[in-house]
Amino acid sequence: MRTRLSAAVVVSLALCLSSVLAAGPDEKAPPNPPGRIELPKDQGTWTGEIPAGKTIEVKSLVGPIRVEPATGSATTVEIRRIVPPGVADDPVVHVVSHEKGVTICPVYSPSDPEKPNECVPGRGKGRMKSPLWEKGVTFEYVVHVPAGVNFAGETATGAITGKLLESDVDVKTFKSEIRLLTGRSTKAEGMRGVTVELAPTTVERRVELKVYNSTGTVLIPRRTKYWYGVDVLNGQIRAADGPKIEVAGQSRKASKSGGPSTMPSTTITIDTINGDAVLDAAPD
Repeated sequence: MRTRLSAAVVVSLALCLSSVLAAGPDEKAPPNPPGRIELPKDQGTWTGEIPAGKTIEVKSLVGPIRVEPATGSATTVEIRRIVPPGVADDPVVHVVSHEKGVTICPVYSPSDPEKPNECVPGRGKGRMKSPLWEKGVTFEYVVHVPAGVNFAGETATGAITGKLLESDVDVKTFKSEIRLLTGRSTKAEGMRGVTVELAPTTVERRVELKVYNSTGTVLIPRRTKYWYGVDVLNGQIRAADGPKIEVAGQSRKASKSGGPSTMPSTTITIDTINGDAVLDAAPD
């Protein structure tokens, strides 16, 4: 039996966030060795070389994250901090490097001095609690990701949007939407609507959506070999290749395959609680 989650419980999980690796500010900088640096508050851009197959990870509490393909081999993260007048203290940005890639996140002054905040690689790791984010201290990110470098993004309040055609994507937000165009494997989790439009692909990929109290949508290109499986608790299952299914007070699963047998496989799963699962054709 599936457990029904409240929004408060899910949002509380968002407030422990962390970070992954770093490189120098030069456009052609080589990868940094494992370590941690603190960006000067007047530095609004980080640039570094991350090898293909590694990950650039951005974590935040308040503010949107937008992703775009990079024009070269360098990964660039543009950072805009917004500190309202009268707020004396504001966070510093840490860049943490390790064997899996680079993680960037703001480190706030802790609400409890006995429990310092920290930027740690990996989803759900580290600590980022602070009363400052409630006062409107915001970070906005634009992440330019080279082909072959993976992207991971996590924010409590802020939309995650953009386009990445040659990168695996793993994103999570709580109080805003996710809207992405992707070409490779994609994981997305959110509470304010998740839409993933798929581009045509020449490789096999997996697309996984977990959505609470809103709708999870996957748009599939024509001439795509696909299999989908959906699991809905309280909502609708709406697929372009099948009838609409109403689900109330129970969990309901549905699955189907289609598309040309000679094409690479796209495997799609959508898991919703108190929301709809939608599968439709991508725009031509």
